[in-house]
Amino acid sequence: MSKGISAKTSVRYSLETYGASLFIQGCTILQGIILARSLGPVGRGEFAAILLWPTILAELGTLGIEVVLARWAGKRIETQLLSNSALRLSACTGCLAAIICFFSLPYLMPKEVKHLVPLAVLFTCFIPIYHSTLFLFAIDQGSGRIRLFNLCRSMLNPIYVTGLLLGWYFAEKKLHWAIASLLVAHGSMLVLRIWLRRSEFHHAKPISCLQMIKEGLPFQLSKIFSMLNQNLDQVILVWLLNPIELGYYAIARSVGSIVASLPVTLGIISFSEATRLDRSNGFSPFAEKIRMGFVLSVLLGIIAAPFVPFLIPLFYGKAFSSVVFVSYLALAGTVFAGLVLVAEESLRGHGKSLSIIFARSAGSVIIVCTGLPLSRLYGASGMAGGWFCSQIVMLFVFLCIAVEYFEDGDFKSFIPRFQDFQSAIGLISKLCNNLKGFLKVMS
Repeated sequence: MSKGISAKTSVRYSLETYGASLFIQGCTILQGIILARSLGPVGRGEFAAILLWPTILAELGTLGIEVVLARWAGKRIETQLLSNSALRLSACTGCLAAIICFFSLPYLMPKEVKHLVPLAVLFTCFIPIYHSTLFLFAIDQGSGRIRLFNLCRSMLNPIYVTGLLLGWYFAEKKLHWAIASLLVAHGSMLVLRIWLRRSEFHHAKPISCLQMIKEGLPFQLSKIFSMLNQNLDQVILVWLLNPIELGYYAIARSVGSIVASLPVTLGIISFSEATRLDRSNGFSPFAEKIRMGFVLSVLLGIIAAPFVPFLIPLFYGKAFSSVVFVSYLALAGTVFAGLVLVAEESLRGHGKSLSIIFARSAGSVIIVCTGLPLSRLYGASGMAGGWFCSQIVMLFVFLCIAVEYFEDGDFKSFIPRFQDFQSAIGLISKLCNNLKGFLKVMS
């Protein structure tokens, strides 16, 4: 079994990935501002409703193949063979999921938003594009080609932001333009990824697709529970409340995502690293990333919290001034959701698909038991509170699973230490130095 990547390489990967994640996060916040300004509360809720089911069914239709590709790439299987198989399989899984979504949408969307079904049907074109991109990215992530992975995923948001800006100023049907811009951005990212590694798609026979599907099904089962858990709050709001409340909730989650870039980075690195480790040597990096994620997320949350009441009306508009309290709940929940993501990705890399199902099921139960009744009483605020509670429960379950699985696992290792604060400061310092160097080169 491989000992994984070196500490120096891990730090370099973390810095590169965190820099890319910060860039993506900044673009995501800008996207949220443009969408809120151009669409308003009702339009923002309708936009979320349109994306909801195609996005869910896109994730559910991958059959877990992306996890298999990443794990096989981590075991040094030839990437040429994997890339050819990835494109062939993505064409099949993507088209199948798109067809299912096409016929299911009229029944999945409540009558209050039935007029949005044609736009949701248009967005089903996203599904095969997403599958192809996801499978190729999985190969990059598993094989350790983090720089290529970060470069390609960073291209989506600038293209999307450009499209949104053009639509804001020139388009009459801004909702239609926002959907079209998102499709173009995803398609451009896929074309770039294929072009950069175009040599891999020549003179290589694909690996058995049946073997990939067979090995991927347990991971797909865990992904079904993860996707249902991650989107259950929005599904409840779509069916229970009006688009305005969903728009408020979407903005609150967007504000809360200020602290999300770091956990995404740690999750990417954790999964890539876990494919090279086993239960005898995987606990130390697992616990270290949980501690580091908690320390940095809390620090970022404390810094951001005082500015939330001023930034929401300034950037999103006065129509969203009432979502300040919801945003605080979302901000706190995002801290724990990020740690859940880190734990889940690490355990996924170790092949613990059933454990992910158990933890995500526990979170779903909490959302239903708390978010459903609270949202009836308090709208978006109630659902944010239920979502916050579910993240805490899931994190606790994931940590219990990790302690049980790893040979040297113990709960004391999750308690933040003074060295973690030093490492966090050092990581921030290195990132700032890298950003300064980047700005000098650009100037």
